[in-house]
Amino acid sequence: MTTVQAESAATTTGETFDSLNPATDEVVGTYPVHTEADVEAAVARAREAAVWWAELGFAGRADYDWARGVIEERKLAGRTILFSPVWGELDLKTLAEMMLADRVPARLQTQLHKHIWGADVKGV
Repeated sequence: MTTVQAESAATTTGETFDSLNPATDEVVGTYPVHTEADVEAAVARAREAAVWWAELGFAGRADYDWARGVIEERKLAGRTILFSPVWGELDLKTLAEMMLADRVPARLQTQLHKHIWGADVKGV
C-alpha cells in the first residue's frame, strides 16, 4: 500500500455531504467532510507518492500499465496471473504496493533463487 493509501483514513468533521447526479438530482454517493488540515495532509501525501511514482522510471510504469491493461482487455481476472519484476529493475515492495493500490487481480512472484543464493550467482 502506498503512503497515500496507508494514511488516507484522515480524521473528518463527522459530517457528510451528498453528491447528486445533475440530470436527475439522484444521490450517487455520500462522502465525509474533511477539515482543511485533512486536505493539506492528503495533498502532501499525494505529492510524496508522485515522487515515488516518478522514480520508477518510464519503463517500470509502462510495463506495469501494459500488464494491467492486458488483464482487463482480455478479461483474465480470476485466472492465475503472475507479476514478476526483472531483478534489480523494480523493487518487490514497490510492485506489491502498486498491485495492492490498484487491486490488480494477480499474484506477485519473485525470483526465489536470487534470494536464496544471491543475485550474482549464475546457473541455479
